[in-house]
Amino acid sequence: MLWRWRSNPLRRHSDVVESWIVLGTWLCTVLAGVLAGTATADATSAQMARDREERHPVAAQLLQDAPDPPFPVSRGLAGQVKGKVRWVLENGTARTGFALVDPGRVRGSRVTIWLSSTGTPAAKPPDAAQARWEAAMLGSLAGLGAGLLTVSGSWPLRRSLLRRHLDDWETEWAQVGPQWGRRTS
Repeated sequence: MLWRWRSNPLRRHSDVVESWIVLGTWLCTVLAGVLAGTATADATSAQMARDREERHPVAAQLLQDAPDPPFPVSRGLAGQVKGKVRWVLENGTARTGFALVDPGRVRGSRVTIWLSSTGTPAAKPPDAAQARWEAAMLGSLAGLGAGLLTVSGSWPLRRSLLRRHLDDWETEWAQVGPQWGRRTS
């Protein structure tokens, strides 16, 4: 495993260079993965915390029936569908719009919708546990992506070193091969 580092008569300068490239690549891969993953997870957690602070639930009245969708795939978040609702802002202004509601609710039903800081309907923000899970998943994916990008960036350099190895071996074999006497073919 560490033969490139040991003193060896078969070791070439290119073997030492390749070992440093491999070591540097792995260190950069780990460092890039950890930094990208941590930054992504922190940014995701911060955004979700802002969403939890800015969004608030409001009671609304459903203005039309909210039927079950024909296909489960067409459902929104958490199995909800879009329904036309009316709600009242804190200043007493009545607003009408579309928000996610539970399917099967009838016209006139009281529903709870979530509003953003601007007073427009928004999705329910994730709770703290959901936010941690999503931040961890996104951070892991970002770290994995950064690591793969770093490793794939080293491939052209290692490929050129492999070509150099093969050219060196071919040159040396051309010198040593005739000394072996009779060839088999």
